Amino acid sequence: MKYKLTGLLALALMSMAAAKAEITASAPDGFELKLERTSLLAPAELYDRVGEISEWWSAPHTYSGAAENLYITKLDPGGVWLEDWSDGRVEHGRVIARTINGEEHMLRFEAPLGPLQAMGVSAVLTVTITPDTDETTPEESVVSFQYSVTGASFQKLDQIAPAVDGVLSEQIANLAVD
Repeated sequence: MKYKLTGLLALALMSMAAAKAEITASAPDGFELKLERTSLLAPAELYDRVGEISEWWSAPHTYSGAAENLYITKLDPGGVWLEDWSDGRVEHGRVIARTINGEEHMLRFEAPLGPLQAMGVSAVLTVTITPDTDETTPEESVVSFQYSVTGASFQKLDQIAPAVDGVLSEQIANLAVD
């Protein structure tokens, strides 16, 4: 376990350069992350790409080891983020909110990812996509992840926040496909 955690922390440090990432709050009973990345894709294209999770989520961060086993049933409340393979099935999250306001898109999942699921924590991942405000690149967009995790203080969630930040930094970079 020590080597696995050390590897996750190393990945976290390497991945932070790929996206603007910040642990905005951290305590033994929870943490909050904010990650942001600019994408060359237009907001509607990037939003559609969120639903094609098997194309951008990293295989090492799946239970089966194969990203092609991931899918989201629908990008509406009640939609489910699943992973199916011959030896198992996991529900990674559930869509709990979706809004589209012009070119601004927001999708929210109840999603205790990876080892957080076994810990019994509450976790919410909000994906927001907005047009890039840089007038020289009007077709670009900005994607952000906000991840809020709460549990019990004995879980020392503040100690795993950097590793989770690293994993999500990798995913947001993959989603943005610059």
